[in-house]
Amino acid sequence: SVDWFSESFASKDEATKALTAMFTASTTQPSDTLAWQREPMNFQPHYTDQHANDVSGFWVWNVLEKNGEQHPGAFAFEQGADNSVHGFSVAEMQLAQNEHGVRSGVATAPAIGKVSVDETGTRTLTFEVRDDKSGMVAITKAEISPDGTSLLGETTQTFSSKGDTKRSASISYKWAAAKAVKRS
Repeated sequence: SVDWFSESFASKDEATKALTAMFTASTTQPSDTLAWQREPMNFQPHYTDQHANDVSGFWVWNVLEKNGEQHPGAFAFEQGADNSVHGFSVAEMQLAQNEHGVRSGVATAPAIGKVSVDETGTRTLTFEVRDDKSGMVAITKAEISPDGTSLLGETTQTFSSKGDTKRSASISYKWAAAKAVKRS
C-alpha cells in the first residue's frame, strides 16, 4: 500500500501554480475583509518620486530561476507614514483541467506588511500575502535597493486545505522586482 504520494515539478514556478490549484477551496468572501481588500481593481497607490523612502506604487516581479521571467507577477503597494504597507500581489494561477482548455488565470491576494530600517541603514520590506479562498499564506522578506526602485526577496508559500491541517505543502523561492517609475 502507498501511504503518501508526492508530485514532482519542473520548476518552483510550476510547483507554486500547481499547489495553488490543488489546494483551492471555496470562493466565498470573508465578511471581515477590509473595503480596500474587496476591490483590488480599484486599488490606487499614490505616486511618489521619493522612491528611496517610499515603496508605494506598482512593481513587476519574477522568480529567479530559469524561465522565471516568462511568468511575471505584480505588486501594488501603499506605504503609510508609520511605514506600514498594504496592497496586493497579482500572480498567474494554474487552473484545473477544464472543457475550455484554459490553463491559467490571474489571481489577486491582499498583501500586508511594513518597511523597517536596520542599524546600517538597509531598508527591508516584510509582508504577508494571504488568500483565504485557497488557504495559501506567503511570508516574504525583501531588501529594498538604496534608490528604492528594486527589491530582492525570498518568499515561503504554504498551501493548505481549509480545516485540514494535515494536508499542506510549502515552497520557498527567490525573486526580484522592479518599480514602475516615471522617467523624465
